[in-house]
Amino acid sequence: MIVVDSNDIGPASITQSVSIIAPQGVYAGIRIANGSGIVITSISGSVTLRGLTFEGPGPTGTKLGTSGLVVGNFNGSLVVQGCHFSGFFPNPTGVSGGGAAIQMAGSANTKVQARLGDTVIHDSSRGVALTGNVTASISQLKLSNLSSYGLYVADQGNGETDVSVSHSEWSAPSLAGGTAFEVDAYSENAELYLDHTVMTGGGKGVYAVSKGGWAYVTVTNSTVSKTGVGLSTAGAPAQITFSGSTINANYSGVSNAAGGTLTTTGNNLFIGNGSDVSGSLTQIATQ
Repeated sequence: MIVVDSNDIGPASITQSVSIIAPQGVYAGIRIANGSGIVITSISGSVTLRGLTFEGPGPTGTKLGTSGLVVGNFNGSLVVQGCHFSGFFPNPTGVSGGGAAIQMAGSANTKVQARLGDTVIHDSSRGVALTGNVTASISQLKLSNLSSYGLYVADQGNGETDVSVSHSEWSAPSLAGGTAFEVDAYSENAELYLDHTVMTGGGKGVYAVSKGGWAYVTVTNSTVSKTGVGLSTAGAPAQITFSGSTINANYSGVSNAAGGTLTTTGNNLFIGNGSDVSGSLTQIATQ
């Protein structure tokens, strides 16, 4: 399906393989007042979304708890390319649900394989949540003004979640601006590979947390600056390995004071941090 004329085209539910493409210069909007913009469910196949604009109600909307794109009970491949998301916030405190621009969840019986590229998410609470049996390749993702997190990766006990991110950006206006990239492992593996990515501002740059599973993050050729803590781990066996990266002007550069392991190849640049290292570093040799 190619959108020819600029118009609102959603919300919508997708239950079969399809491509929805808005060519450059054509506005294809999904305005969400309640619920979710596009829901992909009960399908084994492939879906492509390109050039779409998802607009939530904003932080003072009367229908908080909305999400832009929700993927569940989907066993197949998904491509999200050149899309724009803004205005997504969770329900009030004590009420669960919603608030992420993109939510993808696999299960013991379904595996989501996703590719995200050249996509912008801003002025929302939560960016992208990938939980349980999801494999994703992400490039040129731009995240800004997100109060909770940019990318959240977790196994949720439903199978491994493996995510790679390259040539992407995170920016927050202050130390109170959420966490750029968080990885939580509950009972299995949750892994994130971060390359050529710039993180500026926010409470944490990269945060790996073990809650019973193995949370593993590799950071290469990247920069994290002006955060509360640049790279941090909590709980064993959470681990962050970083190489060829710049840790600059953070309140605390890297920390495993709450447990976990920080591993370095020794070729990183620390400059202008309040403190460079809180806890200990394990150095490994490159081959």
